[in-house]
Amino acid sequence: MPHEIEVCEPVLCEPSPRILTTQQIACQFKLGFWHTFGEHGGGCRDEIIARKTREIRANGYTLWSFQLRRTLEAWLQEIQRIGNPGVFVFCSDSPKAELPASPAKDCNGYRMVSDDSWRRIPKAANEENSIRVPHHFPHTRTEASAFVVKGIYPAEGLVLPAVQWFSRRKALKERESDPWYSNPVPTRPGETMIRLGGNDKTRNLRVRAILELKAPYLALVGIKPLEELSEEQYF
Repeated sequence: MPHEIEVCEPVLCEPSPRILTTQQIACQFKLGFWHTFGEHGGGCRDEIIARKTREIRANGYTLWSFQLRRTLEAWLQEIQRIGNPGVFVFCSDSPKAELPASPAKDCNGYRMVSDDSWRRIPKAANEENSIRVPHHFPHTRTEASAFVVKGIYPAEGLVLPAVQWFSRRKALKERESDPWYSNPVPTRPGETMIRLGGNDKTRNLRVRAILELKAPYLALVGIKPLEELSEEQYF
């Protein structure tokens, strides 16, 4: 029997089945990401999921921050190369993941990786529905990466099948033509592009929640001078 994942209504803002099975997810899962998921921004995992769910209901999407990565454009190119499939983020079941040492600060701007403009993160009339993106910036850094999320699926108890992971940097360094690898998925850094494949060594990745991404999928978020932020929204 395939494991069933109950979707909290109405988390998704586009028409979607009430129940997804792992078989259906695997059918859509052409490309995705493995994401280490623990406490962040002063909230536990359940609080983060509840807050982000409210933001999606109110705004049609939300921004889910993670550490600044220099591979965002390479990831986007890979997504576009295979025809912009449904893209999912598999959030790890990592209750003991270490909280970053630096304090969390709220981002005020975002820029889609496919766009040049920094825009003000939208505020709703009801503050609870505003998109809030707290992030633990190390040292003097003021930018981070983010997923553009349109749906959240509870998935506690789900275990991913075998996957391959992507690293164009590793392929270039080792002079290999194929940037996809079948050895165990790296635990650091905390985000890795994945696809179905691999072998038994890449099984047993335990999932706490699944994020469904909204095109253009990837963004930068940060703390910017107000005069540098456009009031015009991307969506």
